[in-house]
Amino acid sequence: MRLFFTYIIRLFAKDLTFIAVSLASQYLRFLQQMAEAMNMDDVASDVGYDMNTDVLVARAHQLSKLEADALVQKTSANYNLHRKVGCVGQDSSKPFTSSASQQRYPGCGFVDAVHK
Repeated sequence: MRLFFTYIIRLFAKDLTFIAVSLASQYLRFLQQMAEAMNMDDVASDVGYDMNTDVLVARAHQLSKLEADALVQKTSANYNLHRKVGCVGQDSSKPFTSSASQQRYPGCGFVDAVHK
């Protein structure tokens, strides 16, 4: 009976080892794909894929900050262009010459030259 339990325990240990190795390989593959997606291949190969989780998190923070900065810059550029054209603060009750120009430039006093 003791031999039977020893055999069962060994089988169970082999299964657990196989599962652990499978999960570890999936995790390393995930880290490798993340490093490739964030253009961090050179750092990942130098440090090792299993050691660079902090580097990947720092890169994700950097990319999110860059994206937020780009959005702010785009918004301010659009605002400045609208201000130059004269749309900001315009009275929206100003008449338009055509419905097409009103749809394209709501709130602005544009006169659509094509529809004149």
